[in-house]
Formats: sequence, C-alpha cells, structure tokens
Amino acid sequence: LRGENLAALTLLPWGTAAEPRLALVATGTSRSAAEALTMLSTPTIPPMARQPLTHLLPDYVVVDVEETRRHGPGGFLAA
Repeated sequence: LRGENLAALTLLPWGTAAEPRLALVATGTSRSAAEALTMLSTPTIPPMARQPLTHLLPDYVVVDVEETRRHGPGGFLAA
C-alpha cells in the first residue's frame, strides 16, 4: 500500500513461552497519520469508558486516515 496518510496497528507475540505477552506496534507514513490511530481508541459517546470495537479489533489494521475518519471501520484498507 502506498500513500501519504496511512497508518497501521498490529499485535505481535512478545516474551517467552513461560511468560507470553503481546506488543502493540503503531506506525504511520507521517506523524499525523500515526497520531490519528488514537481515533480507534476514542469513545464514541462520552462518557463511555470502553472504546468502540475493542473486542472486535483484528490482529492488525491498516488505515487511510481520511477514509477512516469519513467511513469509520469501512475505511480500513486491510484487516
């Protein structure tokens, strides 16, 4: 995928077999794109405490920032 406003989140295994953990990797083609990933963790109707779709978020997601702002999860490029 190519573009100026792309960002990605992924969960990776981290640690050992005895102490398994997960690492969250966030990256973007620009600082503003990476910062825009926070929209995936922002409650939709304050004062909600739980973020939208946190139980449905896939192991990775690639977003075009503008498309995701416009269409929500329908703007995901890959998941």
